[in-house]
This record gives sequence, structure tokens and C-alpha cells, in this order.
Amino acid sequence: MKCLGLKKGFKKCKNPAKLFFCRHHYFQPVILLLITIPAIVANYVDFYEGIKQVSYWFNTKEKKINTGLDYSDKTKIVTASEIAPEMVEIRSGEFWMGSDDNIVNALPQKKERLEGFFISKCEITNEQYQKFLLADTSRGKPDYWYDERFNAPYQPVVGISWYDADAYSAWLNRETKKNYSLPTEAQWEKAARGDDKRPYPWGDAEPTKDMANFSDPYGQPMPVGHCPAGRNPKYDTMDMAGNVAEWCGDLKNGTVVRGGSWKDKAIFLRCASRIKLAPNVKKETVGFRLVLTP
Repeated sequence: MKCLGLKKGFKKCKNPAKLFFCRHHYFQPVILLLITIPAIVANYVDFYEGIKQVSYWFNTKEKKINTGLDYSDKTKIVTASEIAPEMVEIRSGEFWMGSDDNIVNALPQKKERLEGFFISKCEITNEQYQKFLLADTSRGKPDYWYDERFNAPYQPVVGISWYDADAYSAWLNRETKKNYSLPTEAQWEKAARGDDKRPYPWGDAEPTKDMANFSDPYGQPMPVGHCPAGRNPKYDTMDMAGNVAEWCGDLKNGTVVRGGSWKDKAIFLRCASRIKLAPNVKKETVGFRLVLTP
């Protein structure tokens, strides 16, 4: 193969030497750089990700987790027995489900009756989900697990699919010998609304930043319970509007997310609002909570 390099005066080089060894081939360094730069970048990315993982597991080897969104020096000891989320009771009875207003994908409003159940007071946090990951080492890490905007211990876990959330509840059942699951839409809406027709968990007032994390004020979800003014006063459920949208439903009837997220507008925070989402989707705006039934 003849060299494609140029001699002085821009004449073609007729040196029959191989391409990369021709002394007239002035473009050789450029070609070498084009070949080697992608490999260097790829190795650097792998190396950097590896360092982050080693650092993460080194810090959690003794089961110590930094507390607070600012990664302060305080620590909390995690014990194997601390796996069940705090639950609140939702008693048997009728409630209004859906809406006849122009609400996103809302079901037609009608009265429903549900047997009693318990629901987690707050969304499942990174700290709680980490215990599951330590127990099931074959389970992949959530998306955004190493992103500092989303991985503080008391932030709700995000970047998980419906399947991941369902696997967490199955693990919790094995460990506690109880019956945890993702909520049905009816269970979620009753826990958010109560037994009247209020549009938001706290009542009729339009949402403010004191009531919910919405419309992207912080660029991330906040630690669970960040907006106590937005709790449902009847059941004391927190963050049912905003912060992260929550997986509900099942594979047979369809999976949806409820409650709106830190990125969403106020209309998505209404109790009747619902968004259909494929069960394998993972988003930085979606987490979950659990119900416990007898």
C-alpha cells in the first residue's frame, strides 16, 4: 500500500513504506490521536466509575451512612432489624375516588369502599432501599445511585422500575413474614385524599412551596417529610403530592404513577391525577411507598 502522505511542495509521497512508518506522512500523529483518544476516554470513565463504587462500598462496609442532604459528618448506624418502614393506618370505609374536573387522566368520580390497610407514612428512602441491596447483591443499583442530587440517605429512592419496587416488597415480606405490596390506585388515593372530595392531600388550597416540592424549586427531590404543611391531616401521610411520583397498580390492570413530582406543575399534584407508565421505566422523578394488608 502506498503512503498517502505529502512531500514538500504538496506532492504525493511515492515511498512504498507502510502507512504508519513513512517519514513523509505528516498526518500520522492526527490519525494516532483519533485512534487512541476514545480508548483513553473510555478507560478514564471506567476508572472514575470504579473509584466511586469502591469509595461507596468502603463507606458502607461498616454500615455507616451520612445523614442529611448536605452530606454532613454525622452518621447513623444501620442495623439489620431496621428494615420495616413506618406505617400509618387507613381504616375500612367509603371514599370518593376520581374527579369530574379536567384532571390529568383522572378516573370518573365515584364512591368506593376499601377494607382497612396500612401505608408507609413516607416514600421509601435510599437508606431503606440500600438494606435491600446489601441483602440481594445480585440486584443492580438504581439509576442515579451515584448522583449526589439523588443519593442522600433520607431522599426517596428514584431510578427504579415497577419491577424493582415489587422486588423490594417481596424481600420485605420474606424478612418480616408480613404482606407488603405496592398500593393499588384505590389504596393510594384514599391515603392521599381521605374520605371527602378534597383535591389535594391537605385540602382545597392551591399548593405552595411549604406544602409540596413541585415545579423544580431545588433541582432534586428533598428528604422525605420536608413539607409537613402538605401532609394529609386525617392519616398523617407525607409527600403524597410532589417530591416524587409513586408507583401504583399491577401488571394485570396496568402500572401508573400518582402524586406528581418535584419537576411537575401543580395540576399533577391533585389526588385524582394519574400517569400511565410502563413497568420497566426508570426516572429521576419516580419512587414508591408500600401498603401492608392483614
